[in-house]
Amino acid sequence: MKRLIMLCAVLMAVFIPAVVLAAEDDYTYTLPVVLTYDEALALALEDIPALQSLESRKAELTEERGELNDDYRHARRYGTDTAILRVYRRELTELDRRIEHITLDIDIIKLRREQTLVNVLTAIANINIDIETTEASIALTTEQVRRTERMHSFGFASTNELRIAKARLTQEEMSMENLLIAKANVVSVLNNLLGLPAYSQTYVEFERGLPEIPENLTEYIETLVMQAPTIRQIQFDVYRHREALTRHITSYRERNTRPRRDCDECEALQNAYEQIVLERDIAIRNMETTLRTAYSNLEQLLNQEISARQNLARAEDSLQTVKTNFELGRTTQFEIDNAQFLIFSAQQAVERILYQQWAMVIALENPVLL
Repeated sequence: MKRLIMLCAVLMAVFIPAVVLAAEDDYTYTLPVVLTYDEALALALEDIPALQSLESRKAELTEERGELNDDYRHARRYGTDTAILRVYRRELTELDRRIEHITLDIDIIKLRREQTLVNVLTAIANINIDIETTEASIALTTEQVRRTERMHSFGFASTNELRIAKARLTQEEMSMENLLIAKANVVSVLNNLLGLPAYSQTYVEFERGLPEIPENLTEYIETLVMQAPTIRQIQFDVYRHREALTRHITSYRERNTRPRRDCDECEALQNAYEQIVLERDIAIRNMETTLRTAYSNLEQLLNQEISARQNLARAEDSLQTVKTNFELGRTTQFEIDNAQFLIFSAQQAVERILYQQWAMVIALENPVLL
């Protein structure tokens, strides 16, 4: 009986405080949500009204095409007139293009959503870098305040120097508070993107792939641009206008002996075709220019990375010098801490640049996002 009473007491001691605390703050005991990148992306793509509408329309058109294709096969089997079969094939081709056009719209929405996810993850990573750097700086400044207070007590530091040291510490602590608020806000944006409660402690694990500059950049850009969804969609319109023009010219020649220039509709169709071709060519040039600019920005980031790594190497060399002087009694542990902080800051600078490069990967591979 005593053992049972003791067990009940232990259980009450463990669970009652947790229940009371949870009642005071419903968000205190939320378990962290840890997701892989693929899992996060899948959540980000859920419940997008525009995407759902497009997928529903695509399903309808696919079903319509299947029925039309059955009719076409039936017509061929029973030797239907060639002209009617041509109409069937034309309608099937048009349905294929409409389905492909919607598919490309779906791809664009998914790409934009993934880009948003990458940008949010990059923002969180950068804030984490700022938080870690500020934490290290606060530790160093706190030690500096302690040293200044001791020197002040012995008359080796003025009151103004002590005031400046404390003011710097206060400023850094305020910066830390602002960073923590900023991180909470960005995590809230991530949760909203993933359809999770705003207060969830969400962590997304991902591998940071880095972009490279292709050896033959001109050829690569030309190929990539022609595969871009928006360019392909304009190309569908080019095909559509060209076929309409060709059909009308053929029909006109069969029915008339007058020159084609006397046909107003022919001229209108010709002008429409030339206009859409011009729009396509302008879109291609604009996208190629934008992509070249993006790769120029990437090259600048690569150069910044080289410079940041050189700064890191110099900071590491400086630490070795400080350690040597420390062993000789010429410096203190505080100088070693300062040197280590410089290394940490240089490492974080490299990391920040690498995250900037990672954020560019999806856009460089899909210039429709630029």
